[in-house]
Amino acid sequence: MWRRAYLLLALVRLYFALSPSYLHPDENFQGPEVIAGQIFSYPVKLTWEFTSDTPIRSVFPLWPVYGLPMLLLKWIWIGNGQGGEVTPAVVFWTLRVLMFLLSFVLEDWAIHELVGKPRHRSLVILLVASSYVTWTFQAHTFSNSLETILVAWSLVLIQRIVDDKQRTSPFASALLAFLAVFGFFNRITFPAFLFIPALRLIPHFARKPLSLLFMVISGLWTLFFAIAIDTEFYARTHPVTWSTLFTHPII
Repeated sequence: MWRRAYLLLALVRLYFALSPSYLHPDENFQGPEVIAGQIFSYPVKLTWEFTSDTPIRSVFPLWPVYGLPMLLLKWIWIGNGQGGEVTPAVVFWTLRVLMFLLSFVLEDWAIHELVGKPRHRSLVILLVASSYVTWTFQAHTFSNSLETILVAWSLVLIQRIVDDKQRTSPFASALLAFLAVFGFFNRITFPAFLFIPALRLIPHFARKPLSLLFMVISGLWTLFFAIAIDTEFYARTHPVTWSTLFTHPII
């Protein structure tokens, strides 16, 4: 019975994702519009978060979440022989569908893993699936929406690492470090959600120090990559070299 209700709620979620609902400025100005201006020939206006002398937004999380889908959409558009530029409306609806899929697949999957008891699991899944926040905000291109998914999957990975008493869990450790850096560059509030749950990893690191090593290596590589992308974006007219990344990085 609950599965039928869940599928019905999923259709409601899809309806709200595709409906001409209220548009909050942040869902465009703080994400897709920044990347769209670099991929398409759209006239865009960057907000003060990106144009001030001390910018407070990172473009690193925007490229994999919005940039890659836009590049794929552009490639498909050209491959199908469509004339002219991809229209902004097509880009908008594509990203709405993408956010719906991220919410429907990753968010619900995380809940399925985090809630152990099947009876409680079905109840929690229905509560989240029927939530106003899920129907609206999670289907929009907010940094908060991405943060929700990143926090959920960080908790899943922490649980997997802690539960695996026998192995070092190198993949889960490396992926957790990647999500931690990605989440921090997405929203500076991210570490606050992860600090207390991450304390559970201390006994695991004491038993399996290699797990900590994998995490540090992955985190440092991700951090370097994020700084390189932001430095390239904010340097604008100045060429970015290896020495620039180490002497004048933009974080």
